Amino acid sequence: MTHLNLFVNSLPRDLLEFVFFLAVGFTAGSVGII
Repeated sequence: MTHLNLFVNSLPRDLLEFVFFLAVGFTAGSVGII
């Protein structure tokens, strides 16, 4: 978990949010919510 936190902290915040929302949108789309 420590290595993951270091990796996340090194990423730009906007890029992290973009990847997060992209993953959430893809998951919701595959399930059929959206």
